[in-house]
Amino acid sequence: MKKKTIFSKQSKIKKPRIKDFTRSGLEKKIRRQSAELKNKKGQLREGADREKFAQKEINIRTKIMEFASDGIFIIDAIKSNFPIIYANPSFFALTGYLKTEVIGKSYFSLNGFDVNLSIAQEIKQALRQGQSFHGEMLNSKKNGDKYWSLLRITPVCDSKGVITHYVGIKTDTTLMKQRDLEIYEQREELLHVTRVGKLAEFVSSLAHEMSSSNSRVPLLDIHKRPFNFLSHPFYTN
Repeated sequence: MKKKTIFSKQSKIKKPRIKDFTRSGLEKKIRRQSAELKNKKGQLREGADREKFAQKEINIRTKIMEFASDGIFIIDAIKSNFPIIYANPSFFALTGYLKTEVIGKSYFSLNGFDVNLSIAQEIKQALRQGQSFHGEMLNSKKNGDKYWSLLRITPVCDSKGVITHYVGIKTDTTLMKQRDLEIYEQREELLHVTRVGKLAEFVSSLAHEMSSSNSRVPLLDIHKRPFNFLSHPFYTN
């Protein structure tokens, strides 16, 4: 009698093929990588859009500064000599300096920017202490011409609160100063005319009093009756 082997039944069980597991796992891996790639593409697209928007804002701000009527300049606050790293065309037109004579140079090494040395020292102290500055001063162009300007310097900080730059704005106030001077001179002239008119009125009143029939007094009696000059409108008004 032949013995039955246990392998006769086991040999009839269908075993899963390794090839099926490999294909299924590969498809899952491809789908996962495809989803990750799609997500990364979306992030890259968003980053590109943000960068494009930021660049657009920078271009707009640059154009605004380029066409501004006031002189605008930017100082590097990290370096100890406070060099100017940017200045708009109005700044060069106002000061008379060329771009090569300004960019990279210390703000305080450019002669004529601040005629008043005490104000220049005040500006330097403000920058070293990380403070802003606001004041009006008499300046000198490169060719020596004098002009008045209103200067405003403001610190700019990074995301950590560290001052990295200073933004300065120079406004030419020469015409305003000239108008103020003209108004002052006209006022002084008007006051002078008013004083002269009152003096003439005073002399006329005095002469009338001396020649009036109702106040005929001997000449010697005038010294006995002193006239109160301070009570006259020429002095009281």
